Amino acid sequence: MATLFAVVLAALQIRQVNKQMHREFEMQYLHRFWQLYDAMSDELKMGKGYTTRDRTLAQDYFTLCEDQIGLRKIGRVTDQTWVFWKKDMRRFCEADFFSREFSKCSGKYPKLFRVRGDDGYDPLQRSRVKRYFRGL
Repeated sequence: MATLFAVVLAALQIRQVNKQMHREFEMQYLHRFWQLYDAMSDELKMGKGYTTRDRTLAQDYFTLCEDQIGLRKIGRVTDQTWVFWKKDMRRFCEADFFSREFSKCSGKYPKLFRVRGDDGYDPLQRSRVKRYFRGL
């Protein structure tokens, strides 16, 4: 019985370490997002126009989203974080400026296109049990 307890305790500790690893990794992508957002013009943030730089930053944002979706597919993004990221991706892509810029991309961001069009889409194809033990 003591051995079983030790195995269960070890498994829970490994899960917790995995979860912390995922959170630290996700923070790097959150930091990238805020760098892009902070670089966007005040006009864009207030919905009063945009600059040429904003158009470049929109492309950078779409690329960031593609990276995030790819990371989710390989199990590097937790379920909780995915819910927020997906919601924010859809919200940004529905905003006038980003929607116009995204429509000009013509298939350049297929993963983001799928997320934008399918609210229930989750690229991670793992069972709840595997997700739990991997700290997702």
